[in-house]
Amino acid sequence: MIVGGFAIGSVSGGSLNPAVSFGIASAHVMGNGLFFKALLYSIFEIIGGVLAALVMQATHQTELTLPEGKGDV
Repeated sequence: MIVGGFAIGSVSGGSLNPAVSFGIASAHVMGNGLFFKALLYSIFEIIGGVLAALVMQATHQTELTLPEGKGDV
């Protein structure tokens, strides 16, 4: 996490977590700042998560299916 923060810090401010983005933006609002940056960070992080899930589904289909008889209750 630390290396990732340093690697992207100058590009995105090093925010790797929507909760952190929300907290930072909330602190900026208290100092008459803008809140929309937290929304942008969060939206792009959610989009990245959805894209990662879709890539996982497309490339690892055999890992996502249960063996026959294992899904029965």
